Amino acid sequence: MAVEPEATRQEVSLSRDMGLLDITMIGVGGMIGAGIFVLMPIAAGVAGPALIVAFALNGLITLITAASYAELGSAFPGAGGGYLWVREALPGPSGFLAGWMLWFAHATACSLYALGFGVYFGELLLHLTEKMGVTIGPAPELFVEDWLHKILGVAVIAVFTYINFRGASETGKIAILITLGKIVLLGVFIVSGLYYMFLRPDWQGSFTPFMPRGFGSVVTAMGLTFIAFQGYEIIVQCGEEVKNPRRSLPRAVFLAVAIVVPIYCLIVVAALGGINPDAHDFATTWQWLGDEGPVGLVKAARMIMLGGPAIGGLLWIIGGLLSTTSALNATIYSSSRVSFAMARNRELLRTMSHVHPKRRTPHIAIITSAVIVTLMALALPIQDVASAANIMFLILFLQVNVAVITMRRRRPDLKRGFMVPLMPYIPIVGIATQFFLAINMFQFSWIAWAFALCWIGLGLILYYLYLKPHERRERHLKAPIVFERVPPDFETYQVLVPVANPEHMENLLLAGAALADRFDGDITALNVITVPDILPVEEGIRFLSSAEKILDAARDMGEELGLSIRTVARVGHHIPRAILNTIEDDEVDMLVLGWRGWTAESQLVMGTTLDPTISQANCDIAVLKAVSPIREVKRILAGVTGSPQNPLVVEAAGAFQQFFDAEVTYAHVRRPGQEIDDDLRQRYLENEDEEERLPIEFWEARSPAAELVRRSADYDLFILGSARESALQQLTFGSVTQTLAKHAKCSVLMVKKGPGPLKALAREMFRPLEDDERTEVILPEEE
Repeated sequence: MAVEPEATRQEVSLSRDMGLLDITMIGVGGMIGAGIFVLMPIAAGVAGPALIVAFALNGLITLITAASYAELGSAFPGAGGGYLWVREALPGPSGFLAGWMLWFAHATACSLYALGFGVYFGELLLHLTEKMGVTIGPAPELFVEDWLHKILGVAVIAVFTYINFRGASETGKIAILITLGKIVLLGVFIVSGLYYMFLRPDWQGSFTPFMPRGFGSVVTAMGLTFIAFQGYEIIVQCGEEVKNPRRSLPRAVFLAVAIVVPIYCLIVVAALGGINPDAHDFATTWQWLGDEGPVGLVKAARMIMLGGPAIGGLLWIIGGLLSTTSALNATIYSSSRVSFAMARNRELLRTMSHVHPKRRTPHIAIITSAVIVTLMALALPIQDVASAANIMFLILFLQVNVAVITMRRRRPDLKRGFMVPLMPYIPIVGIATQFFLAINMFQFSWIAWAFALCWIGLGLILYYLYLKPHERRERHLKAPIVFERVPPDFETYQVLVPVANPEHMENLLLAGAALADRFDGDITALNVITVPDILPVEEGIRFLSSAEKILDAARDMGEELGLSIRTVARVGHHIPRAILNTIEDDEVDMLVLGWRGWTAESQLVMGTTLDPTISQANCDIAVLKAVSPIREVKRILAGVTGSPQNPLVVEAAGAFQQFFDAEVTYAHVRRPGQEIDDDLRQRYLENEDEEERLPIEFWEARSPAAELVRRSADYDLFILGSARESALQQLTFGSVTQTLAKHAKCSVLMVKKGPGPLKALAREMFRPLEDDERTEVILPEEE
């Protein structure tokens, strides 16, 4: 048995050298950046004084999701953060998209911070020239040009890319220095604004009316400024480099939120209350801030900061530069850690998971992220793309709240440094509010939604055209436990036949052979080795001999019947999940299952194995209830209706007719006076293609089901499709189909078409967590 030895597996990891202060300051630095310095004046123009409410509500929503981050971060302290948790909790493309969107969101935020730095550095040059009489190079009007801001933004990206390359300890030290200095300067702005506010006897007028554009404007402002609250997410990106992460990560998350939210609210109060609009000849302060745009707070600081326009404005500009650079530093760090984690999980190029031998930093991931950030800073409309980043952060945080609920249920045994109280109600509130804010962003910037959907669409294309096939083939080549005779041929029609009981094996293999022969396909016999939930799947290797006996019997039986059968065994905790994994990995087109009929204990379902398998399989399905040997089939009854399942019934009947050289009767039963179904008439009676027409016999009976059951006694096999019934009734095949199968007087083959592409995608992305267990494929020793 080809088992990869533990000694040959290389674990890529980062060094742990960051403490509580380091990661708290990284989080605070990520939150207090261009989001507040650049977007706050714009948001003030949207919501007016009610921007205070927008910040307070955003802070509340932030605390809800921060609690989820604290729990999951303390349980999974690894590089990648929310992406890894969603990947662990949700199946298929959801985990990949979480990382894909998070990488993009951080890179976009980073380009915003870089351009914010360019704007503020241009303001610094202009301030030194106009307010302080310093002569600097060209004409001052050039300092407000966009091209200069972009050049300055690219330069600062290069500087902090190098700092991040140097190592996490340098990153943490830089973050502490910048963030502490920034908080001091913001404190000076707040104290100055409050001082001037209380000197005004009519300061209350600056907050009246408090909500001039209604509550809808508050919601819009919340969505616009949400990026200013996402910095706590960066903290968990440090999980693999933090000392005592289960203790430090939850504390750092809550400390960062507790520091930042009051600062934001006080900045709004100081800016609106400290400026007297009458003294500066404008109607209202909040409208003036909105008109001034990204540099609104620079001009506000010149009016109210202690030290006068020259010194006060200079201090604020320095604070803006420190804020944008600290946020830039933190987001370059976090975006590179997300791409590093994705590459380590084989979801991006493997070279991005390389760690520098001396610096112990993911240098390729850092450089790649910096290139993307630079391209966006140079080419993209920042305000709309920043809104797209907001949308993606909201979607990611929504997924994280789903993940914390499902992981609490799935993995109660995990050691957690913090646990969200009132589970699951608090995360559910977070899910609802984040969904609402994301949808509301469409009103502010439909371009942002279009851009976000394009990026998500690109991620789905990458996942389904490259990652998923590559992942599947790699799993076949490098699975840690192996037992498989031949890899599947993905180009041919694949029929999968799960086998467990040699007594029923022949009928199932012959049914599979008939269907495979119709499409020149291959048959795979699958045996599932089940392991109790309390044991790891590796324990299933001890039971490999029993699987080999069953699969050897299947192969020998195939040789006797003249069939070429590929054999596979899987180890897992649940048979349905193992079957569904095989369908996904082998691109199965048809699944053939055996059914013994209802038991006395359950008259409503087909069984604990068949029900979840049939309801979730993304392929065509045939379920055989055999009451006599299938090799003796000579007369076949095919029930045809106007159901969408009817073409599959016809195909199956043709397959069995050809394989067993049998006669087929295509029958349609209707009640007296009932018209022939239009779809049935057009498809099979009046079809211009003579080869598509069917010699259908029309029978009349008051009870069509009873008539089919009665007539089935004259046949060896009865083929029927799932009934045209409600979704509730069609949990498996539909109650009418199951009733006919139960009472038929001969063997029965029930067929069901697989879901369409959109339904299959939705099923894969949102299937229940309990079904997302990855079973191990076993391959054989080389002979």
